Amino acid sequence: MAIYHGEELNYIPAYEGIATDFFGDDALWINTPEQRRLPYMVFVGGFPDEWCVPLKNLPREELKQLITDNPKDKKLIACCNHILQNMYS
Repeated sequence: MAIYHGEELNYIPAYEGIATDFFGDDALWINTPEQRRLPYMVFVGGFPDEWCVPLKNLPREELKQLITDNPKDKKLIACCNHILQNMYS
């Protein structure tokens, strides 16, 4: 689980080979239909609950907030830091 805008979403790391964002990137997946309203949410599938936030689509401030809100999730922090380091390279 990861906290994003005060909501608990499922963090799916790309390298675990499961249903990332369907493009192979790290993503935050919804747990309830109401979470579709969150910023940067995209529809990625054919079922009503296949919505996620691809981490690569988040701006710098959102990535930093994810790190702050999820201090114990080492995989999520590593992913956010990797994206931050490569944003302008």
